[in-house]
Formats: sequence, structure tokens, C-alpha cells
Amino acid sequence: VEYLLQRRFPFATHGRDNLAHLHPYFDYDNKAFGNVAIRHLAARGRRNIAVILPPLHQNYGMNMYEGVTETGAALGVLVRPCDRITSDSSVAEVAGRIREILSMDPTIDAIVTASPTGCMAAAEAAEAMGRHIGFDIDIYGKEAIPFLKLFRREILVLHENVGKAGEFLAHAVLKAIAEPQAPPMQGLDTPTFDTQP
Repeated sequence: VEYLLQRRFPFATHGRDNLAHLHPYFDYDNKAFGNVAIRHLAARGRRNIAVILPPLHQNYGMNMYEGVTETGAALGVLVRPCDRITSDSSVAEVAGRIREILSMDPTIDAIVTASPTGCMAAAEAAEAMGRHIGFDIDIYGKEAIPFLKLFRREILVLHENVGKAGEFLAHAVLKAIAEPQAPPMQGLDTPTFDTQP
């Protein structure tokens, strides 16, 4: 990004970086996703929530971490980021770690995930431990392509609209080419509590 900015090359990013205020971007608000996920789960009576976060060295990982922990603290809900796994971990790693976590603390009543594969792995692990999704445990995820409900209809899902992102980014790049001195187009897709999973 710094290289492109220095050379005044027109571009846009899908996601925000440390220089996002200087260039066009479109991003999904992962802090808001974390907030909405914990609020929905708390409204369903969930009090002990495990969270499979994106890597924390990435902006969206820190954004989601802030969303889940701040909202959990505000609502008096225990939010526990999973150690040793991230949303980038393999299905086997996620499933194995979730089985361990549920064995150590059977009072966990919800799992929030940042990726569809993590969501499916968490669901498989919970079921392997004798848990029933939508009854004694909720699994909450986000996806860009709607298929998680085909996997398990009880999974709670927020949809990330990548078509909207792609259209916005195409317009942002064209504007950056046509009007290099104009303020950059910047967009943020922010889920709300009214967005039903």
C-alpha cells in the first residue's frame, strides 16, 4: 500500500490497513460483527462464550477482539478467546481444540467463529461432545456465500455481502483513476443488532 501511494498508482483495498485514511477501501466492520454476535447470544441467554478469532496481528482480528470483549464486559457475559487456534487454523486443529475446550469447561454455551470452516469445525466438535446446536449450545458465524445453514440449519449466521464490496471497489478504483485529486471512496459494511442471524 505504501509503495502504491508513493507512486500515486490508483488502487483500492478490500479491508483496512494502517494507511486506510489515505486511499480507497471497502471493509466489513468486524468490531460490529463481534458486538452483534455477543448481543444476539446474550439475548438468547448465553453466558459463557468461546470465540475463534482471526489472527490478532491482522486488523480485522483486533477489530473482532475489541467487539466481542467490550460487548461481553458491558453485558456481563463471559467471553473467552480460544488460544492455540484462529480462524485460519485447519478444520482438524479447530475441531480438536474445541473438543478440548468443551471438555475442560462444559458450561460453555456458545461459540463465535470468524470463518465458515471454523464454524463447521466448531459445530462438528460440539456434536462430537454430545452437545445439541441451538439447544444447549449456539454456534454463531459469518459467511460470504450462504451455505452454513445447509450444513446445520441451527447455526446462527450473519452474511457478509462481497458483491456489494466488489461493486464498491470497482467504482472506487475507477474514481481514483479519473479523479486522482478527489477524496478517496471509502465504505464500511456494518451489521446491526436488527440484522437477524
